[in-house]
Amino acid sequence: MTRAALAAALAAAVVAFGAVGCARRDEARGAPGRGLPAGGLTLSQEILGKISARVLDGVPQTPRLRQARESGVLHVALSPSEPPFQYVDGDTGAPAGFNVDLAGEIARILGVKSNVTIGGRDDASGESADVYFAGAGEDACAGGEGTPYFYSGRGKGWRRICAGGGDEGVAEAVGRVLDYLNETGIYARLYRRYFHEAGEHI
Repeated sequence: MTRAALAAALAAAVVAFGAVGCARRDEARGAPGRGLPAGGLTLSQEILGKISARVLDGVPQTPRLRQARESGVLHVALSPSEPPFQYVDGDTGAPAGFNVDLAGEIARILGVKSNVTIGGRDDASGESADVYFAGAGEDACAGGEGTPYFYSGRGKGWRRICAGGGDEGVAEAVGRVLDYLNETGIYARLYRRYFHEAGEHI
């Protein structure tokens, strides 16, 4: 499915999702990466389900991707603390930052919750994470180059999201979701929340 076709097919859902999503992000500012709420199916979940089905249409259901979706949890590992990309909130003790919220948005479109660990390639259980956010210029993706998502200047290069074990299904799913977040402006709004001035990340 082309980007243009995907954008057209989701136009109505995006408007509704944007209205609900903004409220949800405001409510969850103190606890980034919570993902979907427990309980019965809500209108926002119904919309998210339709968006997820369209965004992920044709993505190979590899064992790692299938396990994440069946368990309802996407295990995310971030490189060591580097505000405003990722850090531990001094008040809540929870992971926070641009990458933490981006991981939460990726998990949301996948229909799962994000479980974030800062400081290494493994998740808190010691198992290889489903996705790893590599630092600028870091050559850390096994089995491929990873998905570029943020360019840092001054020769630092691209920050990339690596799929655990080089899993093709996870890699393609992350790429599709990032395309969706860019097309709908969600990525831009998230960027502005953490980088108020041009060049702040450089």
